[in-house]
Amino acid sequence: MKKITLLNLVFLLFSVSLFSQTNLQKAQNYIASKGEVCLVFKANSEAQFNEISEFLPIGHKVNKETLEIEAYANAETFPQFLSYGLPYTVNKSDNEFTPENSTNNVNAWDTTWDAYPTYSQYVAKMNYYATTYPNLCSLQTIGTTPNGRALLVLKISDNVAQDEAEPEFLYSSTMHGDELTGYPLMIRLIDYLLSNYGSDSEVTNLVNSTEIYINPLANPDGSYRSTGNNTISNPIRANANGQDLNRNYPDNVAGLHDNGTTYQPETKAFMAFADSRDFVLVANFHGGTEVVNYPYDNTFTDHADADYYEYISVEYADNVHNVSPSTYMDIDYDSSVHPSPGVTQGARWYQVYGGRQDYTNYYQHGKEVTIELSNTKWISGSQLPAHWNYNKQAFLDYMKQANYGFQGIITDESGNPVVAQVAIAGHDALNSYVFSNADHGDYYRLIKGGTYSVTYSAPGYVTQTINVTATDNTKTVQNVTMVATTANPTANDTETCYNETASLTATGSGTLNWYANENDTTPLFSGANFITPALTTNTSYYVEDVISKANVGDTHYNSGGSFTGNSPQRYLVFNCTESVILQQVTTNISSSSGAYDIEVELQNSSGQMLDAKVFSLSGNGVHTLDLNFILPVANGLKLVQKNLSSNTNMYRYSSPTYPYTNGSVTITGSSNNSYYYSFYDWKIGALKSARKEVAVTVNPKAAANFTYVVNPANNGEVTFTNTSTDATTYAWDFGDSIGSSTSTNPVYTFAATGDYDVQLTSTNPNCGDDTITIQVSVTVTTLGLADNTLNTIAVYPNPFNTSVMIKVPSNQNSEYSIELYDVSGRSIINYDNITPINNTITLSNLNTLSNGIYFMKIMDTDTQNFVTKRLVKQ
Repeated sequence: MKKITLLNLVFLLFSVSLFSQTNLQKAQNYIASKGEVCLVFKANSEAQFNEISEFLPIGHKVNKETLEIEAYANAETFPQFLSYGLPYTVNKSDNEFTPENSTNNVNAWDTTWDAYPTYSQYVAKMNYYATTYPNLCSLQTIGTTPNGRALLVLKISDNVAQDEAEPEFLYSSTMHGDELTGYPLMIRLIDYLLSNYGSDSEVTNLVNSTEIYINPLANPDGSYRSTGNNTISNPIRANANGQDLNRNYPDNVAGLHDNGTTYQPETKAFMAFADSRDFVLVANFHGGTEVVNYPYDNTFTDHADADYYEYISVEYADNVHNVSPSTYMDIDYDSSVHPSPGVTQGARWYQVYGGRQDYTNYYQHGKEVTIELSNTKWISGSQLPAHWNYNKQAFLDYMKQANYGFQGIITDESGNPVVAQVAIAGHDALNSYVFSNADHGDYYRLIKGGTYSVTYSAPGYVTQTINVTATDNTKTVQNVTMVATTANPTANDTETCYNETASLTATGSGTLNWYANENDTTPLFSGANFITPALTTNTSYYVEDVISKANVGDTHYNSGGSFTGNSPQRYLVFNCTESVILQQVTTNISSSSGAYDIEVELQNSSGQMLDAKVFSLSGNGVHTLDLNFILPVANGLKLVQKNLSSNTNMYRYSSPTYPYTNGSVTITGSSNNSYYYSFYDWKIGALKSARKEVAVTVNPKAAANFTYVVNPANNGEVTFTNTSTDATTYAWDFGDSIGSSTSTNPVYTFAATGDYDVQLTSTNPNCGDDTITIQVSVTVTTLGLADNTLNTIAVYPNPFNTSVMIKVPSNQNSEYSIELYDVSGRSIINYDNITPINNTITLSNLNTLSNGIYFMKIMDTDTQNFVTKRLVKQ
């Protein structure tokens, strides 16, 4: 019996050994050929599971009751896993991928949408969209993979060349290279949006209201594998460097590098892309199960907006359930807490550190979920149209959520955008507050319907608290005008004359900047006295008072100290008497790796995080870090070197002289007051007033001018017509040494024939005089009174209407010629050889003449003597 038992035991041990050796060989082969292996193991305890999950990326198959777990290992982590001595299996189905029940027919992939594209087809299609719809979309390469493939993002917007005051939205897929369902569906979504814009109101409204960014393939090296490989064949989860990209992001719980590796090129590209945008809502698509997974992944603590996440995730799942089989997206990993099929809070499924959705929520103040689209990671091409139908409306409605909640524009009193923090009292936690955009002042707070006490705060402005009511699936607009704490400068409006400069003067307590427009970013001039260019129209300028803040902090970042690591955690302690922006600090860093990362955190006196930023740097030496932290009014604030890459040290100064102050910020000490730690020469943002309008009224200058008519009778009389503009008074000098006038339109009689320089001075009371001189030629015919008895002729009535009477001398028996001229000297009427009756000549039927001034020449036909009379027709 004992022999039989011993023999059975030996055989059993041999079988287990042979079985283990087989799995080991499989694992080693997969790691050698693919760079990773998917294995399934059973942990001995939940604590052991959590410990292993800290270095081994966990897959989708997790049974917390039995502790049976799917995980991924590479050449570095597999030996670490083996050290636990746990049994494991390596299944071919988990490690060798082909699309189920279908060939990869790529020839018609973008018309039938039932196949996966080659990499070159994908790149060509993305470029095709940008070329075919240049007014609706633009293509951007945000980075390059280790194998040299482009990370492509397509922007879709009605004004694609502009950054508008609209919410920014991002879809990306397949950051795990073997989770492929979302990849072609995102290309199809791009096609659907572009081809239906203008004809489908749902699509048109969505594109008109939102700046949409779509990245169909976030890990092309994982999907297409080696360089030059154009078709998907046996894809892997990791990138070309064997790293799980969804464990590679900064993590507020686990630190900068939870998996102990540097940030991959794909990770750095997406982090930089996120920094360049203000994404309000994001989703990334995975596969291997069917569920909407919302934050947090790294903690069981509910997100401040967990009710909102549950609401939009259930909306997505319900949309899917409306058009899909009953078995699609029906998993509920957190049913004991939130019973909602197809939806789970991440950590209640299993905890993940270094995931992208937590990074977006914590470090970017945005909202992101992970959507698992299919139980099979690489479904057959024939199944893609069905999965499109399942998810199409859910895709659209999820995008619409970026326009809901409450939103608005935050400006100063001059209408310029203000970067302000938008926080909800008693609600926000772990960076769930948002900021308004620097370009437009627009902000977007996605939140579950309700009434909230919202605080709007910005350095240099009076904090405002407003009750705002949000309604589910509805946009609530709450614009805010921030009132500067810095008083407006004093300046008076002024006047100038046409085409002359104006001198503008303002007074304030800081630097005075002058702008041509109220919303300009670059001043025309800095200083109290601004001389404008020559102006021809009424013009306004805008002046602001800028209160600069001196830099604060020690400046010995390269002498008098030494380099030190981050254990224990180092920080500076400071007080802030007025809210300001900490724009930059200077650091000196040494690292054996040459490339490293640092997380800088702003904390309150209790160590609670107020803001944080992660920097990926290269090269040893001095660096400037752009923080742009809003510092609140508080004591005991901390600026912390929260995390450092391994083998990285920061410079500390050994002889600090605390306190360091500029009046607004006072650095009082550090985590060890014997040293000054790491953050030198703080640059504090200036505070400024609203912009005051200063109006310049441009008064016209007088322009002198006139015309004249010489009396055709050659009697020396000239009629002057004033054609000056913008003048109120006039002075005439007739150029004969004796004649002058202040009449507007004088009539002057010159005594003798000659050329006279007639000068007109026209005066504007605001802008002075203008003078013009015109030469007037006059001929005067003189006859003695004894010889010219015609001087006694009388013409009446004058003014006349329909007729005139001419009374001639009674001692003359002559015939007369009569000619009538207008003021231009043209002959109007001519009568020859008229014989007076009772010494009177009557001219009738003159009613057809226009009203005005006329001259009548009356000539004795016998003597040829004549006289000219001035008449007025009215």
